[in-house]
Amino acid sequence: MPLPFREEEPSMPNNKSLALHRLAKLKTRLENNEQYLSEAVSLIKKTKDLCARGGLRLHKFVSNSKPVSNLLHQELNYEGIVDIFWTDSKVVLGYINNDAKRFHTFVANRVQQIRECTNPNQWRYIESKENPADEASRGLSAQELISNPRWLSGPAFLWNPEINTSTTESPPLSEDDPEVKKVKSLATQGTTENVSTILQRLEYFSDWHRAKRAIAVCLKLRKRLRSCTTDREQVKSETRTNLYQPVNVEQLRQAEVEIMKAIQTEMFPVEMELLRRLKSNPTKREDVKDRKASLKRNSALYRLDPFIDKEGLVRVGGRIKRADVPFHVKHPVILPRKGHITSLIIQHYHQRVKHQGRGITLNEIREDGIWIIGATSAVAHHIAKCVTCRKLRGLEFPEENYAILLTDNFPKGGIGKIAVGNPVAGVKYSLATASSIVEIDSNTGQLTLLVNADQQHRSEVNNSRFEIQAKLGSEVRTVGVVIYLLPLHHGDPLALPAMTAVKKGLEASQSITLNYGPAAEISPELLDRSLKQVSPDDPASQLSEAQTRVEQAIDLVKSIIIHAFENDYGRGAVLGFFHNQQLFSTAIISKLDRESDCHETVNHIVCPQNAKYRRSDGRCSNLNFPLAGAAGTPYIRLLSAKYYDVDGLNDPIGYPNQPNAPSIPSPFIVSRDLIRDEIASSDSAARNLTPAVMQFGQFLDHDLDLSAGGEGSTACLSIRCDGSPDDFQPPCYPILPLANNEPPCIRFVRSAAMCQLQGFPMEREQINDITGVIDGNNVYGSSENTTRSLRVLQNDVGLMRVSQTNGEDLLPEDPDTTTCIQGCFKAGDIRANEQQGLTSFHTLFLREHNRIARILKQLNAHWNGETVFQETRKIVGAILQKLVYEDYLPIILGPNALPSYAGHNENIDPSISNAFAAAAYRFGHSTIRSKFDLLNANYEEVAPAMKLRSMFFNNTVTKTMGVEPVLFGLIGNVSEKVDTVLSREITEHLFERGNQHGENLAALNLQRSRDHGLPGYNEFRVYCGISNASTFEDTRNEIRDPNNRAILMNLYNDDPNLVELWMAGLAEVPFPGATVGPTLRCVIREQFQRSRDGDRFFYENSGVFSSSQVLEIKKTSLSRLYCDNVNGIVSIQRNAFLSAVNEVRPSCQQIPGMSLCQWKE
Repeated sequence: MPLPFREEEPSMPNNKSLALHRLAKLKTRLENNEQYLSEAVSLIKKTKDLCARGGLRLHKFVSNSKPVSNLLHQELNYEGIVDIFWTDSKVVLGYINNDAKRFHTFVANRVQQIRECTNPNQWRYIESKENPADEASRGLSAQELISNPRWLSGPAFLWNPEINTSTTESPPLSEDDPEVKKVKSLATQGTTENVSTILQRLEYFSDWHRAKRAIAVCLKLRKRLRSCTTDREQVKSETRTNLYQPVNVEQLRQAEVEIMKAIQTEMFPVEMELLRRLKSNPTKREDVKDRKASLKRNSALYRLDPFIDKEGLVRVGGRIKRADVPFHVKHPVILPRKGHITSLIIQHYHQRVKHQGRGITLNEIREDGIWIIGATSAVAHHIAKCVTCRKLRGLEFPEENYAILLTDNFPKGGIGKIAVGNPVAGVKYSLATASSIVEIDSNTGQLTLLVNADQQHRSEVNNSRFEIQAKLGSEVRTVGVVIYLLPLHHGDPLALPAMTAVKKGLEASQSITLNYGPAAEISPELLDRSLKQVSPDDPASQLSEAQTRVEQAIDLVKSIIIHAFENDYGRGAVLGFFHNQQLFSTAIISKLDRESDCHETVNHIVCPQNAKYRRSDGRCSNLNFPLAGAAGTPYIRLLSAKYYDVDGLNDPIGYPNQPNAPSIPSPFIVSRDLIRDEIASSDSAARNLTPAVMQFGQFLDHDLDLSAGGEGSTACLSIRCDGSPDDFQPPCYPILPLANNEPPCIRFVRSAAMCQLQGFPMEREQINDITGVIDGNNVYGSSENTTRSLRVLQNDVGLMRVSQTNGEDLLPEDPDTTTCIQGCFKAGDIRANEQQGLTSFHTLFLREHNRIARILKQLNAHWNGETVFQETRKIVGAILQKLVYEDYLPIILGPNALPSYAGHNENIDPSISNAFAAAAYRFGHSTIRSKFDLLNANYEEVAPAMKLRSMFFNNTVTKTMGVEPVLFGLIGNVSEKVDTVLSREITEHLFERGNQHGENLAALNLQRSRDHGLPGYNEFRVYCGISNASTFEDTRNEIRDPNNRAILMNLYNDDPNLVELWMAGLAEVPFPGATVGPTLRCVIREQFQRSRDGDRFFYENSGVFSSSQVLEIKKTSLSRLYCDNVNGIVSIQRNAFLSAVNEVRPSCQQIPGMSLCQWKE
């Protein structure tokens, strides 16, 4: 409606400042809004908002004000009116001054509408008592409102000329405001993908000149961008043109300088910093002394007298400073021996001299002013691997003559392979003259002894000589071979001195303390090693150390004998094949065992027949076999081991000099060809299982077996990984890299093995470092010392130690372990920090212990802390057993896979089998998801799902948010199924930190099977009553995928006896109603039946619990454990192992649970 102004244009002063003030009542309701127009200098005119009425919301108040502003502009013919809004609610001001995204939907929409019509700077705060819009809400009559000057003319402060330009400070939002979204902060380390450095990018180049040219082009572009001040589009056009123009010689030289500076900065950072500070002269004597005094003696540059030139390059100092040669030759640039760029440079100069020898290549490099540290060996290494050089060398044996050393009474069979150094296809081998002693394989050069080297043939075999011919077309090469028979017990005089030397060496290595460094920078190899690094006081550690000493002493004796012959034949020309029983006498082997400090395992221990509680170390779980299932005892075998040393007792396949070993592929090749990642599979999800199945399975595995690493493993971190015998010094067993060092070598450590006191060599048997019965040792530990370290002993009421985050109980912290981001936790098992899902399950059972202990103490106030603790430990162990046999195994093996429990059988050994620990039970690795969901009690995402690589040894989520998000995530999604699909998170990024290449779990599993001497897949088929398979086509009923069968056939020469149980087991289709295939099911079923029937403390065995107590234990479930111990839980599916896809999750009140009243005395 038109305002009551005169029709003619009003007369106003020129210095007018008009503002439209709108006041809203928001304390209770948005009502009685008033608007005022004020002229700050000389005029105030009031108008009433005809659209405003009680009950309008603020966004309506704002939107309805816009027509009033337009009307005033028209009526007053004045465009400079300022709109100012007033409210008596600081909360509203806080909303308007913040991003709408911070609020829940309703408020966010209203704030967004307000911000579309107004600017936050237009809003002011007014006290309620000054607000005219508040007058009507106080019950004033119409007459009283008319006579109220504030109602008619507005607040007095509107007369202030500065009021239109002032602002009101935005009040902060309250953290407790229900309209503000809760923000979850999640800080992780180790997941950021750093921008690649110049050197990392250059690793994609295979030619030195191309690498320099690429950098030269980049330098041109950088120079152009830095100098440009003209139009951007013109610069872009010119840049495109210039980039494709040839680079000149000077630009290539500058690129070379930049690359070398980058290498030196990365490889010699300390030395470069020192040299920069000195700014020394390369020839001045005083400066030379200063440089030498500053550099450490162990520095790679110490002997080179380095200095930094004007371009910032580190060069060699005064080696030939008086020579009449150019500066770059007199003072060459220093480069490290290792590195991709160094390899490219060597390759470049080697090609430039037309593949001539080491000396000529080396001279060419140095004449161009490059000094490679250790250049002689680096160039030789390159030439040895040069394909062109191998072709140029043609048909040639690596050595001029060979010697083969055999022990007395050596049986007929393989005695090594002698072949040309360049394995060219089509080479045929033969003996120059017929022999009745040996024969040779015409294709491979494999030699076979045709007679036993016993008393009857000793004279024929010893010192026998023959020649081997290698023929390719018309070209023929010949090499001479001599066989020597060593006298019986030839190694006896050397054995004890060798043991003395080995013990000194081990003591020296044990004094070395590994510096792990910052947690975020620890290498994957060290992280893997930390999972198997048991305490030196651990019995398994002592037994393993003794075994390692014996192995190293025997290897040292063999090396001494071979070295004596190498003086005549040359290094690498002597092949030794020694049977230990012929090389050493029984008496000497017994002395070696004693000198190694091997202590005989005490098997005759007294076990109380009526013991109420288990021992922490697992002893006396079976009265007939007191050590069965005890910590520090060997795994048992379902089938005899397959080792490939001459005695067939110790060395796994892949060790040097194994004439009788079959040819099998590298674990890297098997993983590459057969293992698929999750992206390649369209049907990788399991039936209806949750990830809790995988997580419970890992938690259970850590209650059953732990293969500690062999003693002396520190030495394995520095092996060269070139396939030489030095790489395989006990306990090292590396997975050698493929071509181009990709993937890189894994410096694998063999599992600790039992030492033996029988006086003659025995089959290698690995040690289970923890108890092999289901007793909750992963919660409580496998030794009394560990158990006590986890208990609250002060004011003892049976509780276990905890730490707290946000008032929630977590595992106690472990300040002595530094491998974890955000710190490590301490638990009964050393692997509890491996990934946060496992940590969460450890926390779940810790809370369950303390919950039960508190209730038992209330029920039995007269019990002391020890009784409460032991009773609780017994109950928790029983809960774990119930979950395994009634909830978990029916999912894995199928229903009714085990016969009904008939009571304890003292003739059954419950120990863990080697096949179960090293192969069959590793099926769970196929069920691991790539990401871990982080959910709340409503099963909604509280933070983005975390990649598994970020979960390894990283307790960030647990320390900041507790274990609840991970635990809810484990039951809020579906698991992966058992097949040959494994996540890249474990095949490429296992234990990955920063830019370091992660390990490959598939390759590690295969290598572990070989390390433990497990027979092949087909032998386990036969053991399980499945048909004997001669070829992979015979496995078509179990391995139904023809692609998998074809790949296995190609990899393993169509022999199912060679493929590993774990690998072929994953390729099988699941047994009906089960998760795993028939062969893995057989091995797993056999283990759990023995673990149950051979354990006298199994919870259903008569006398362990009362019948009423057993009934209560049977009521519990994983879902009930969640309800009792997960903070904030509201509802859960009845079976936490099954997904709730078609189920409405009931509340925890509807989930059955056990009553502890049956334990009241």
